[in-house]
Amino acid sequence: MSEQPIEPGTLPDDETKAPRKEMPIELDIVATPGDASEPDVLTVPVDYQARKRPDVLELDMGDGAILYDGDGMLVHHLNPSATVIWQLCDGSGSAQELALDIAEEYGLDPATIVGQVITVIAELDALGLVEDARNESPPA
Repeated sequence: MSEQPIEPGTLPDDETKAPRKEMPIELDIVATPGDASEPDVLTVPVDYQARKRPDVLELDMGDGAILYDGDGMLVHHLNPSATVIWQLCDGSGSAQELALDIAEEYGLDPATIVGQVITVIAELDALGLVEDARNESPPA
């Protein structure tokens, strides 16, 4: 029986291909709301109080985080900057307050950071990973 080399990207006829997996979504802080180079930048109000959805599982990877949304059956990869923002999303502070805390902690320009934090929170919101704590109905 002679062996024939397998060409890259092909499988022998008797083997089946594994189902293709979705690539994780990576959030990068790259644009601020109103940036002319990014006309479709997502945004939330500066007083938006982002709170992690309780059913989103998270795994700290050291160089970012992996989030698993069981409802959407999606996995998301956050870079280190987005992970810092994610970790602060406990519903206690507004997007602007979170941005100012980050700017102070890391010695960054608050004017730049506010727009970037708002963009990341808006992306997390659009993905259904956070919710606005202000929308919580008061206990009866």
